[in-house]
Amino acid sequence: MFQPTNFLSGNIVSLKLIPEEDIDRLLEIENLATNRLFADDELPLSLDKATLEKRWGSNNDDVLLGIYTKDDLLIGSCCMYQLNHNHSHCEIGLIIDSNWHNQGIGYETLELLTRFIFDYLPINKIKLEVFAFNEGAIHLYEKFGFTLEGRLRQEIFRFGRYHDLLIYGLLRSEFEENKKN
Repeated sequence: MFQPTNFLSGNIVSLKLIPEEDIDRLLEIENLATNRLFADDELPLSLDKATLEKRWGSNNDDVLLGIYTKDDLLIGSCCMYQLNHNHSHCEIGLIIDSNWHNQGIGYETLELLTRFIFDYLPINKIKLEVFAFNEGAIHLYEKFGFTLEGRLRQEIFRFGRYHDLLIYGLLRSEFEENKKN
């Protein structure tokens, strides 16, 4: 008989809804300079609680999850948004506190989030966007199996000049094939 387990838990991290008591920590992570500059296309200004609530409280299809260590420390967030029921696709994004980079957390977070989306939602394609100068994120997404599908030239202005925005996609069939290997 099937016994449900915490299907959003891996070897390193767990993904879960963020309780009220962790909102200040989430804002701390979101407001790190590297995260404001490398992961968000809005002006790199600090977020406050009201802005965060407005962003994530307006669309019921959007899902924001915290990335937690096994010691239950919030170290980042991941999200699913722009869910398109008609065409069966969505977008994802993730932010991890820079103190926790290069420890396999991004890869495991992608694994958990992607498995959740493809196992529990009628989604055929997951998309994401990344700035062309964010080489670490690009390496992670390509290693995971995302395919570069497009380039919006000079789409983002950062560091005094224009940069390209890259669009990546992962199909359900590609993810399932990668799971077999």
